[in-house]
Amino acid sequence: MPPYRFAYTILLILLSVKCNALEMGVASSQVAPVASIYYDSNGPKLRPEGILYELGQYAENYTSEKIRYKVIPRGDVDTLLSNGQLQSVCYTRAEWHPNLDNILLTDAFMQDKEILVSIKPHIPKIQKYNDLNGMAIGLMEHYQYPRFRHLIDSKAVIPVYHKREIYNIIGLFRDKKVDVILIKERTLKHLLEVIPDIVGKERLYSHPLSTNLLIHCAVSKHHKKQLPVLNKAIQAYTQDHPL
Repeated sequence: MPPYRFAYTILLILLSVKCNALEMGVASSQVAPVASIYYDSNGPKLRPEGILYELGQYAENYTSEKIRYKVIPRGDVDTLLSNGQLQSVCYTRAEWHPNLDNILLTDAFMQDKEILVSIKPHIPKIQKYNDLNGMAIGLMEHYQYPRFRHLIDSKAVIPVYHKREIYNIIGLFRDKKVDVILIKERTLKHLLEVIPDIVGKERLYSHPLSTNLLIHCAVSKHHKKQLPVLNKAIQAYTQDHPL
């Protein structure tokens, strides 16, 4: 083979490998058991544990390189996906993205539940949205709450936002002004295991109003070739971890 043909072949191989590299975005607000994030002098990093890390390991079976995990601020997710600076982000739903024009959703890889909890003894049972009228509800900044948007926009409830989920939860459970907290069930179970006194395990009440959630990954349309890769990984993952 002539030298230039050999060099050209090597270049094509290298380009192919690069194209097959998969980058998985993880919102910096995630906490265990979904993801375990820590901070060093270079910013947030993902520990090799948790549901999203494990899903990435499944994805490595369908790529030619190791998975690259990229921890990014939750508020930047949509912009980075839309302009192609981020290939994908996992743990999301269509309704959490204000603009779906530039993203594609994978199959669901897990279930979670959005629940309302309180530790105040006088809070009446919340069975429908109107039962929240006049209450202060603990939420997280940059997250979408489509089922509660009408209450927030009409000022029927008082939203209390915190920036980072782990401090959000700790702070909200300690905040005497907050009546109820909207939280994911998996996150709450983890917090009850690691900080039961702060969360108020003995006084905690979970209200009937809740929403079951199917959770997906979102892929930028600029990197749509990664969609089948993630779906293959999800198919294998859900065989071992049924929905």
